[in-house]
Amino acid sequence: MIFEHAQFTIYPGLEVAFEKAYPRIREVLLRAPGCRSAQLHRSADHTSVYLLQVGWDSVAHHTEHFPSTLEGKEVVAAFKPFLAAADVTHFEDQPL
Repeated sequence: MIFEHAQFTIYPGLEVAFEKAYPRIREVLLRAPGCRSAQLHRSADHTSVYLLQVGWDSVAHHTEHFPSTLEGKEVVAAFKPFLAAADVTHFEDQPL
């Protein structure tokens, strides 16, 4: 398993709407093939910054398979109105 860490910057003023939309987005995300977990964390330092941590079976499940699925398209469309910026990195699940 790998972890996707997606740091999102939300347009100012849309934070509450984003947080209200997230549970539905999470439901769809968790139905995607290869998706094992999803957690959203609010930044303690910046009110418009969030970290989405998603557990995937492999990087390929996220980067190659997910974008072409119905779930992938629905998740991207749901996030798009809120995102001012996004940065995605994948991490191994085993600590060093």
